[in-house]
Amino acid sequence: MSHLTYPLFALGILLLAAVVDLVILRTGVIREPRTWRTLLPLVVMTLVADMLLTALPIVRYDASRISGLHLGTIPIEDFAYVFVAVILTRSIIRFYERAA
Repeated sequence: MSHLTYPLFALGILLLAAVVDLVILRTGVIREPRTWRTLLPLVVMTLVADMLLTALPIVRYDASRISGLHLGTIPIEDFAYVFVAVILTRSIIRFYERAA
């Protein structure tokens, strides 16, 4: 596997979520302030949970596979999943609301 596997994967799923939102479903929720406000408590919860997992350490990361950018003990890439979940969830809900 290549160097920086984890950040490349995180970037890939972020781009995929943006494409699904903007191109495939055409909802544009990624541009809405409400989406970004939704992220705040989820990022905080991710920060707390991941901090415990990485500080104890229950989870360890291969340093050659991550970007090296951390928020506390958490690789910054871990936050991509929260962004993807919020963007895709809001986009899918909006899509089906419009279709109804």
